Amino acid sequence: MKGLFWERPPTLAPVMESIDTPFLPSGLQVKALTADGVDQAQRLVVEAGWNQTPQDWFIFLELGQAYQVTTTEGEIVATAATLPYPPHSGWISMVLVSQKHRRQGIASALLTLCIQTLRSANLAPWLDATQAGHEVYQPLGFMDGQTISRWRLSQRCPALDL
Repeated sequence: MKGLFWERPPTLAPVMESIDTPFLPSGLQVKALTADGVDQAQRLVVEAGWNQTPQDWFIFLELGQAYQVTTTEGEIVATAATLPYPPHSGWISMVLVSQKHRRQGIASALLTLCIQTLRSANLAPWLDATQAGHEVYQPLGFMDGQTISRWRLSQRCPALDL
């Protein structure tokens, strides 16, 4: 994974409640993710093979801002979230788009909203990117930073049981 940081100057508009329809395919809308949507959002995590849990979503809801893209039937097909790290930074994460809705500009629209959310709070946006995400983030002004290593404990370690 690559740690990426945003280099563009803060010339963005104030935070928007939703993204205007020209930025999304017809029939999709963006709104704040709520606790009621966590189960559907978690399905996107599972589809992507990521390791976040429903509890992680609740951290975003409590401490940051999370967004969902829904169909007219109410199905959540994409998400994104921000977490503030004052005094200067904010983290963008959980940018997930269902397989059948990819390559339609949804991730870019969500990322733009997240950048606006953080910039309106005078926070510099940061994120880490999968290889697929890297292609979305760079055209929006993110640059490669430090490489991030993800470590996972493969078995329980009795010495860590406190």
